[in-house]
Amino acid sequence: MSNWKCIKCSSDIKYGAILKSYIFTNTKPIKCNECKSLLYANKGSRLWLILAIALPMGFLDFLNSFPLIQRLSIWIIWLALVVLTYPLVVKFRIDKEL
Repeated sequence: MSNWKCIKCSSDIKYGAILKSYIFTNTKPIKCNECKSLLYANKGSRLWLILAIALPMGFLDFLNSFPLIQRLSIWIIWLALVVLTYPLVVKFRIDKEL
């Protein structure tokens, strides 16, 4: 059972569709399979993504104490966590207006 539903018709939206749409295709809207409406990520969801990606920048002094390979590993793990959790926090809107 899906936790994400279309705003218009309440049909289920799959986790993979959200992940593909907002991470791999540069915030392309999701098209509902039932009512064919386009669902966009709201401003707060996009802001969460930007802040989550930028968060490690606040820890540069700490990160610079690690060797390069460990720093890269930390960044890759962090980005993977952000990418995989984004569909859990995204909220939708139907219109394209911000």
